[in-house]
Amino acid sequence: MGINFSDLDLDNIRSRIDIVELIESYIPLKKSGANYKAICPFHSEKTPSFVVNAQKQIYHCFGCHKGGEIFRFVMDIENITFPEAVRKLADRCGYILPESDSQASYKKSEKDELYQCIEKIAIFYHDYLIKKPQAQKARDYLRHRGIDTKSITRWKMGYAPPSGAKMLTDFIKNEGFGVDHLIKAGVLKTNEKTKRPVDRFFNRIMFPIFDEQERVISFGGRVMDSSLPKYINCPETMLYQKSKVLYGFSHSKQKIREKKSVLVVEGYFDVIQLHQSGVETAVAPCGTALTEDQINVLGRFADQFYLAFDSDQAGVNAALRKLDVILEGGIKANVVCLPQGEDPDSFVKKYGKDNFEKTIFASEPALDFRLKILISQFGIDDEYGRIKVAESMMELVSKQPNKMLAESWIKKIEEILGFSEEVLRSEFLKRRRKILNRATQSTQNKGETVLADPIPIWEKEIFKIILNTSDPEILETAKKCLKKEYFSNKMLCHLWEKIEETSCENYDGESILVERLVSMYKEDERIVSLLTEMVSSCSEEEKDFANLDASLKRLKKEYLQDRIKSCMESLDRAGEEEVFLLLKQLQELKQEKIQLGIF
Repeated sequence: MGINFSDLDLDNIRSRIDIVELIESYIPLKKSGANYKAICPFHSEKTPSFVVNAQKQIYHCFGCHKGGEIFRFVMDIENITFPEAVRKLADRCGYILPESDSQASYKKSEKDELYQCIEKIAIFYHDYLIKKPQAQKARDYLRHRGIDTKSITRWKMGYAPPSGAKMLTDFIKNEGFGVDHLIKAGVLKTNEKTKRPVDRFFNRIMFPIFDEQERVISFGGRVMDSSLPKYINCPETMLYQKSKVLYGFSHSKQKIREKKSVLVVEGYFDVIQLHQSGVETAVAPCGTALTEDQINVLGRFADQFYLAFDSDQAGVNAALRKLDVILEGGIKANVVCLPQGEDPDSFVKKYGKDNFEKTIFASEPALDFRLKILISQFGIDDEYGRIKVAESMMELVSKQPNKMLAESWIKKIEEILGFSEEVLRSEFLKRRRKILNRATQSTQNKGETVLADPIPIWEKEIFKIILNTSDPEILETAKKCLKKEYFSNKMLCHLWEKIEETSCENYDGESILVERLVSMYKEDERIVSLLTEMVSSCSEEEKDFANLDASLKRLKKEYLQDRIKSCMESLDRAGEEEVFLLLKQLQELKQEKIQLGIF
């Protein structure tokens, strides 16, 4: 049975939650006139096209066309259902939902259960670490690594004991969960031979991995000696996709937002030690090279990336993998070079926060670093080495979407390698054409969505006035003058039918019409996108009530002209009996047009 929430309940939740504060708890917003702007959290972009309308309590992205109100935003950003979003927002504002029969039978979703189960698992590992005598070796290891008690608590660090599967299973059963939950969470796995569940982690320091809302969604485990593998991570689950998650981001988000910069490091200990030392913008990928999804998340908060990596060859290689993805995105990035044999964890322990920040200040622009590494690999003493370096660099330049940045890079390569700008530009264009051809082919293969039912501008004009007012007189005037058949666009016909059903009692100084409509059409993304676009793109001139009369006349004029044209076409095909009726109808339409003052 579906769960139904009353309009009153939904309105009460809306009235208690400001959409600007809600969205700003997920992404940074910047004031732009009467609205707020941001880099869209739902698609990759460099220029902010995500607009939040504080007055109407809606958002719209002019890039990907996603739009909605508070419930839709939470559904999309957290990938949850409408009932889950309603309950989450009710909890957020302290509104108690009445329990109907359908709500009483509501069961926690599989995701809800897994979140709760993983939180309990984290408690088990953490409590074992700080309370059990058998975890003394783990506590000594962390003390030796310079991790203090405050950090252990803040990061919910834990310990997975040897042969701990039975203890964990018994504990989780007492908490109301089963072995299947432990397998879904990834901390147990099924033995291929015996088909029995076995522990994935044993005798390891445990690092809970958090999502942006600081909920535990997965785990990583590290050995305390030189045995391999040094690190083990949970497999991907319905809550955890490693390409989208950054370790430490939930703890760093606010500082990254304030400083407009982020420090990307390699490992869990790097992140924890840096935060403990006061460098609180540090994050790390979860066992992968930095991905485009992770860069997009960070790019919403930071204008400047710093990459600090281990000084050995493996660290350099890891940095290069990160650099290519970052540079292709046109992001300003610098490489923090540490002394030989040091990593961020060891350096900040030995030399402290101030000296670490000096290395950040002295960091090298990412493009210069990449060029330097390539030169050290291939040399530039002969033309073959210079060609190798140039080819590698031009591969990167050709993927750069910012033309001015690409131009700057070409000039730098020309200066250092000695190739003419003409040759480099020719190579650039050749590679760029290949990329564009692949992109075009991909688009053709996928097919493009074309708007089958275009919307005339005069029809939009009426809706923009109606949707952007809190004056009930405007709605009443429109209701008296408008008929749904005046709209040629089917979506606008549907919308007008709903608006006609809306009581003007809903207006009490602040219109909730838009929010109601968005909620009504929550399953139809096209209509929601159209609604939020018409509100978000409306200029002050378009909102002016004085324009309503002219807009109504224009709309009716277009409707009458279409009807007259249709009658004229029908006359050519009509029989004798129909001609008289059509002529009468045509005369009535023309008379109606004259009454409008339109000739």
